[in-house]
Amino acid sequence: MLPDLRNKKIAIYGGSFNPIHIGHLLGAVSVKENFDFDYIIFIPANKPAHKELDSLTPSPTQRLRMTEMAVKGIDYFCASDVELKRGGVSYTIDTVDYFLNEHKVLPKPGVIIGTDLIPGLDSWKEIGRLSEISRLICITRDNQKTVNKYGIEFLNTPIIEMSSSFIRNRLNKGLNIDFMVTNNVKNYINKHKLYRI
Repeated sequence: MLPDLRNKKIAIYGGSFNPIHIGHLLGAVSVKENFDFDYIIFIPANKPAHKELDSLTPSPTQRLRMTEMAVKGIDYFCASDVELKRGGVSYTIDTVDYFLNEHKVLPKPGVIIGTDLIPGLDSWKEIGRLSEISRLICITRDNQKTVNKYGIEFLNTPIIEMSSSFIRNRLNKGLNIDFMVTNNVKNYINKHKLYRI
């Protein structure tokens, strides 16, 4: 359940969250603090537009559940199932339109991305309009920056060097993932034997 977002300043953090990890959370905290958003909304993609998910990928519902667990108890974090309910391929522009039109959030919501996504931005659905109606905020480290074609705002943050694929590889090898994900997410992964061959 989302809080009342009317006239709130929000940032959208979309992704496959396969699984969501500490790096995602710490990056979002930095965005919250530096841009003074009221809420950061984590939104698992139903079907990512620019990424193939392998056969070991949990269902969209399971990825949503892990995301909900990871943000539970943090007042300014919440999770949304909007892209799962919409079905099909998930496009950021559709999600931004949804929050502007249905939740009446303040204009120019943030859209959080990583530097790995920038080379492919030209292929995003309606990227020109997306850059006009939202603030593209790129989490970077070591002052990494690229050509700023879409008015991207770069935030240098001491984000942990962590990736979902790194965590999946550790699980495949039977290694622990302590401190890489929240305890409730770790317990969920273990209970449902996710990411095991």
